[in-house]
Amino acid sequence: MNSFYLYLFIIVSLDVVTALSARQAFESGNLWFLLIAITSLTIAGSVFIKTLSYRSTAIVNVLWIGLATLFVIFASYLAFHEIPTTTQAIGMAIILAGIITMELSTDSATSN
Repeated sequence: MNSFYLYLFIIVSLDVVTALSARQAFESGNLWFLLIAITSLTIAGSVFIKTLSYRSTAIVNVLWIGLATLFVIFASYLAFHEIPTTTQAIGMAIILAGIITMELSTDSATSN
């Protein structure tokens, strides 16, 4: 089970690198950042395939998207000083609550 969370951490981290690199490529016009974005997303997809041996496609995909969204927002705040609006903060709380609920229900389903 710990390997699953390691793979998920790698996927989310690579997704953050992808988003920040793409933003930097857009702002600077430097295509090296675009190459970094493409490479990191390709590796994330490969790691995603590995996680499918631990959980269903739907669960892994939702965890990836949800956690990556939260971490990209946080990283964008640090890197680009983007401040989420109140509505966006409420949405982030809902995403987090959904992830926690999914994980609790997955853990209880696997223990039965």
